[in-house]
Parts: sequence; structure tokens; C-alpha cells
Amino acid sequence: MSIQTAQIDESVIVQYSEKQAARLLGLSYKTLQKYRITGGGPKYVFVSARCIRYRLIDLLAWQESRLRTSTSDPGPDVSNPPSNSKARRVK
Repeated sequence: MSIQTAQIDESVIVQYSEKQAARLLGLSYKTLQKYRITGGGPKYVFVSARCIRYRLIDLLAWQESRLRTSTSDPGPDVSNPPSNSKARRVK
């Protein structure tokens, strides 16, 4: 038996902690916590309640989805507008 070496894209393997991902995106880690509760943030890997990881590929995809050409550009997902209700505050 031989083990085949598969080419794996590094962006699928590289994972960041909550604080590292926030720093990479230029956000606070509290903002990422809020996004996990309310939705709308990057996909994440739930290892355990105390261990959340973000894959590089998901961070890049989320960042790409937030690109706009002007302030009047609604973006690709206009069918799901953000609600005006206040999100629960994360301590």
C-alpha cells in the first residue's frame, strides 16, 4: 500500500484563532463574536466552545463578498437586508 500525496491548497489548511483572524481583517475580536451570534460574518470552525478557528480561505471569501464599488452599491445579496434591530451585546 502506498499513500498518495495530494496537493492541498494551503488556504484550506491555515487556520487562525479568533484574535488572529480579527487582526487580519482589521476588526476587534468582539466584532467577530457578534457576527457569530447575529450572522453575517465569515464562516468558522467550531472546535469547542472555547476554541473557534477561522480558515484563511473563508476569511478571504468573506472579505471578497464585502467589496463594493460605491456607497450606493447594495452588493450581491440584496434579498437579505440587515435588520434594524439591535444585536445582543457580547461581553
